[in-house]
Parts: sequence; structure tokens; C-alpha cells
Amino acid sequence: MGKFITFRDIEWLMKKHNHYDDLDQYGDDIRLLLSRFDRDGDGRISINEFYDQIEPQSERDYLTA
Repeated sequence: MGKFITFRDIEWLMKKHNHYDDLDQYGDDIRLLLSRFDRDGDGRISINEFYDQIEPQSERDYLTA
């Protein structure tokens, strides 16, 4: 994984931990999870987007470009 989490990263993680068969065959569960965190709509989750969802009251910047 790089600086972002993508659909493929989540798919790989689910397969690695034997949870992939629990997902529907079209990946809608992964897309739903991705859309929940992907606030700018670029199809990937940045560290800031991740932390914004985990700690929404926090005003700190986790990663500056």
C-alpha cells in the first residue's frame, strides 16, 4: 500500500484475511466502504480522509503534502 488506499488494496486485504467470500460478487460492499471514506471522490482514501472519518472532531492535519 502506498499513500492511498484503493479498491484493489481493500480487495487484497479482504482476500488475505479470508473475508472476500463474505462480500457480494460485484464488490458493492467494497465500493460502499470506499465511498464512505473517499470525501474528494478520487476513488482512493488518503490518510487525511481516513482520519477525518475515524476522528471527525479532530482539527489536526495528519499528513501535509
